[in-house]
Amino acid sequence: MPSAVAKSPTEVIAEIQMTRAAHPTCGILLVEGDRDRRFWEPRVRPQVQTIITTGRPNLLQSIAIANASPIVGVLGVADRDYDPDHSFSGLHNLAVTDHCDLEAELLASPALERVLSELGDSTLIAATVAYHGAPIFDVLQDQASVFGRVRCFLRSVNSPHPCARFAPHSYTHVDNHTWQIDRASIIADLAQLHGLSPNDVASAFLAHSPLAPHRLSHGKDMISLLCLGLGGLLGGKRASKEQVSALLRQSLDDVHFSQWTLRQRIESWEQSNGQYRILR
Repeated sequence: MPSAVAKSPTEVIAEIQMTRAAHPTCGILLVEGDRDRRFWEPRVRPQVQTIITTGRPNLLQSIAIANASPIVGVLGVADRDYDPDHSFSGLHNLAVTDHCDLEAELLASPALERVLSELGDSTLIAATVAYHGAPIFDVLQDQASVFGRVRCFLRSVNSPHPCARFAPHSYTHVDNHTWQIDRASIIADLAQLHGLSPNDVASAFLAHSPLAPHRLSHGKDMISLLCLGLGGLLGGKRASKEQVSALLRQSLDDVHFSQWTLRQRIESWEQSNGQYRILR
């Protein structure tokens, strides 16, 4: 599927205004991208108008602009990424994930077990769990933290290089027991691209260690690692990242979704916004 054409916050606000004029009593939901839309679409009321902002920065800026205007009944749902809680304190009409992103929220739910049951080999999965002494989610989260540190580093130096340049599949191979990540090559490549010494990059990595694992590991990286595992140590059927993402979205049932803190934040917003409802 081709990428959506990027919008500016001004364009998002104009879309909100036109949507509100056409649908004066409906809730308006802002989401970052099309995958987010596909997650929320079956979970929101049919009359809810969903607007894709094409990116997290646009969503946050659009909510800030909308908050300063007479526009009402607009809620944004954003990935937490690496921002601390206090960075969202001044933004009303915003609900953020507990984990880095929506994909990580899904992986932390029973949806992962259903995906593994559908695509994996139960014997090999059990062997991997026994080898690590931890559930598959914990292992994926720990492994993905390496790439979370890469993301933090790129962000901290305002790097012109995209995170995709350091995708897990470029630095990871699987053996019979685990994911082997070439950390030395990651650090060397980061150093070369940014004119730094490997020691400088390694020190920057350590600076992000205090972050809790669920605040450091991106679901997108975890899904990449999961796909690599399904092609080897977890056995079963090979699947693309898009296929795994879709199956995760479909595998989250209403009972477990009702337990999400993110859902509870949206329900709290609904209680404060009268006629404007979002969730089914």
